[in-house]
Amino acid sequence: MEALVTADDDGGKHRLRAIPVDDFDTAADAAETPRLEWKVPFGPLSNVVDVLEAAGALLVVRDLKSRELDAVSQ
Repeated sequence: MEALVTADDDGGKHRLRAIPVDDFDTAADAAETPRLEWKVPFGPLSNVVDVLEAAGALLVVRDLKSRELDAVSQ
């Protein structure tokens, strides 16, 4: 539990940041910025979990008690 509580304090090592999106941006436009910053090739990702964890994201598996909802983010 201690690791989860302090996981967001990595000394600035993660490469996650807010990316502003306006009404003129498409999903492809929004995806281009992190792909370039994280040096991820364009096209389908073979393992999105690996890409996110390499960028410093903390991913947690949790039963959401619904078949209609399969993920959340904040």
